[in-house]
Amino acid sequence: MTTTNVEDYINNIKIKIEKVTPEAASAILERHFKKLETEEFKQRKITQSKVDQYSTDIAHDTFLLTHQGIAFDRADNLIDGQHRLMAIRLAMKPIWLMVSRGWPEGPVSAGGLSVMDTIDRGRPRDLVQALQLSHGYSYVDAKTLGVTTRFMIEMILGATGLRIKKAITVPQVLSALKIFEPHLRAVALLSKNVQRIPKRPWAVLGFAHKSHPKEVDEFARKMFSLVGLKDNDPALLLHRYTALQVGRRGVASKLHEYQVAGQLLRAHIEKKQVLVARPNPEALQWLLDQQDDSVDQIVDLVTTVKPNKKD
Repeated sequence: MTTTNVEDYINNIKIKIEKVTPEAASAILERHFKKLETEEFKQRKITQSKVDQYSTDIAHDTFLLTHQGIAFDRADNLIDGQHRLMAIRLAMKPIWLMVSRGWPEGPVSAGGLSVMDTIDRGRPRDLVQALQLSHGYSYVDAKTLGVTTRFMIEMILGATGLRIKKAITVPQVLSALKIFEPHLRAVALLSKNVQRIPKRPWAVLGFAHKSHPKEVDEFARKMFSLVGLKDNDPALLLHRYTALQVGRRGVASKLHEYQVAGQLLRAHIEKKQVLVARPNPEALQWLLDQQDDSVDQIVDLVTTVKPNKKD
């Protein structure tokens, strides 16, 4: 098998920073998909959730220029960047990308590896690592606040009927934290005497703390201390329900966990008795209705294109 030495192809690689428009992305993709269709070139399948994730970031100006862009080999095959190009086309918005051309299309090592074989093999940073390494959060805060914020966004989407099949991104979490961090932090601080592994009901408490801080503080203190609670106290019922869900993922849907928390928290706020914890979508919607425009802001964060709001 003939191989190409690194020294032989370094001088052939050209790297530029280019502004890639939706029209340019479409033209590249049209050529790319024709090659895939005729099997002139092979590439991995498109993951639509990744396209949606990138396009959301592009639409909200949170897709930043980095060393990761698009790359072409010497035969002008697109060897990296098809998801980014599809996202540009979907968002209908140009972005700056690092574009490299001239990569060898054949084996470049004695083991027969090509450049394409080594692309995207690294371990991506997760949400907690990103908040800790790039945004100054301690590990505990990144774990507690970051994950709880992700749960809160998930809760709002579920309660409003949105079914967006894509990962919640770091920029979206950071934007939501600008609105809700003091309230999520207040709930987290009250949990200091328990194991600080974020659970979905905590997201409901942090969310509701913005509109009902006094009542949520009281509820959280009861839930985390369990001091002097009667059997039908909503805080005790939520504590027991949350404990039952540990290790039982799939028994109750994620949305049900939020709905149960909403039911019990509303009962506490309105000082009503509850005999059993059960999913209550009306109670969760009631909590959403107590907010100002925060819910709309969160929904805007995860839509691919910003809504055009008119006065």
